[in-house]
Amino acid sequence: MIPQRRPVAAPPYPCAVCTRASTGFAFSAPGTRAAPAFFCSMRCSEVWMVAHRRKIELTRDEAAAALAGGKAAGAYLEQLGRTDMAQFNRVEWAEFCERLTRGYLEELQRQADAQVPF
Repeated sequence: MIPQRRPVAAPPYPCAVCTRASTGFAFSAPGTRAAPAFFCSMRCSEVWMVAHRRKIELTRDEAAAALAGGKAAGAYLEQLGRTDMAQFNRVEWAEFCERLTRGYLEELQRQADAQVPF
């Protein structure tokens, strides 16, 4: 005789966003003792994640690289003679973004090269 299966019931936790019954979506922050948050849908879980996102702390190397990228982008602004980015055309905006990003990445690469012992 095969035992009958009981239907799986949803956990009795309400959705952390809309308070509907949760349906198996949950988030538990690693390294904390906080109770997990339960959700009725992916949409509610995304809403909650955005609302509870913590600022990502940069490492010392990343912070230095961000400053280097900012200096490179600032030099481009000085070259243009303008600082109102709302007035940039597409080419100027793309160049500004490229210099900012390239300055950041080049500084990270410079730091990595300085740390490699061989």
